[in-house]
Amino acid sequence: KVAAAAPIGKTTKAAKSDAVAKSTTKTPAKKAPAKSSVAKKAPAKTAAPKPLAKATVKVAPVKKVPAKKSTAKGSPAVPVAPPKVASPPVGKAAPSGAPVAQSRVPVVEPAPVEVAPGYRHEAAFDASGFYMTSQPVQIGNYRLTHLGIGAPSDFQQWEKGERASVFGPILLQFDDVTSPTQTNEMGGEAHAVSVRVLPQAYSLSTGKVTFRGDDPKLGEVLFNGNFDPAALAQARNDGSSQAPVLRGLLKVGEAPARPVAMVYFVGE
Repeated sequence: KVAAAAPIGKTTKAAKSDAVAKSTTKTPAKKAPAKSSVAKKAPAKTAAPKPLAKATVKVAPVKKVPAKKSTAKGSPAVPVAPPKVASPPVGKAAPSGAPVAQSRVPVVEPAPVEVAPGYRHEAAFDASGFYMTSQPVQIGNYRLTHLGIGAPSDFQQWEKGERASVFGPILLQFDDVTSPTQTNEMGGEAHAVSVRVLPQAYSLSTGKVTFRGDDPKLGEVLFNGNFDPAALAQARNDGSSQAPVLRGLLKVGEAPARPVAMVYFVGE
């Protein structure tokens, strides 16, 4: 007998069981490769280098000094005077842009050498001796060697009219430096040609001496000086001095007046 065909749309139990069997047949799964038992170590992370610490230099803030303001309302601020700038040393230029201090040295005219006319002296004052310049004083070819002051009796004789032609109670002697030298009366060397200027007026007192004379070669000779009384007394006691005991102004002819300082020697 031929089994009747199953109606369309219906599945027989045998077919269902066969379909179920097919569906239950599993397709062999692909084996995944076995993982290695040794775990791979993750690469160590290298720490990024820390930036170097920045050196911090603390600079003290500069305090600004505010300009002083007037207490009165509406008054402008008092300007601050600029600092004084010293002038540069001689031979060096001032820095660029720096103001240069102006030199205002007054021109000092030499004081006139005043000598009163006549002859006067203080009888009790004895300043006899030789006064020689501590530094050379020369006018043209003539150099001052000394100022000589005589004893009180020499003044008395001169003022009475008893006068010698080569000697006076006060005189100035100059040597001609172009002339040859020779030995003088004191054993030293002196020029052969010298000029003695005798007084036409003088005054001598404690602390002061003045002189006026005239010579054809030198012209008018004027001297006005001041003694150091204590130094002079010590020098006369010692016979000489190393430090000046007489200072004054000397004018010879047309040459300008010049300061002179003189030391003392009592003489032989």
